[in-house]
Amino acid sequence: MLTSPAYRSLSCSARCLLVELGARYNGENNGHIPLSVREAAGLLGCSQPTACKAFQELENIGFIRAHEKGAFHLKVRHSTTWILTEHPYAGQPATKDFMRWEAANA
Repeated sequence: MLTSPAYRSLSCSARCLLVELGARYNGENNGHIPLSVREAAGLLGCSQPTACKAFQELENIGFIRAHEKGAFHLKVRHSTTWILTEHPYAGQPATKDFMRWEAANA
């Protein structure tokens, strides 16, 4: 993965975010990895817009997919939960969508 063109194309903030998401994966919780933009910004030491762009970058290139979108309504906070495409999910093998990414897609 680290030598793939997709990984090499990532910004530093997206690479850091991928590490943070990977650290939350325990081998069984793919699809149930919670991380909000606000929390990611704190972990990465960046602004919320930068963290948001990092999530978008990881999604667009195929490293992650949102499983359940987060929301903040009726005073109930709910972080988006993420699927790491490099790992199996829901009994299916890893899709590794990032391996099909090409620079022309950027």
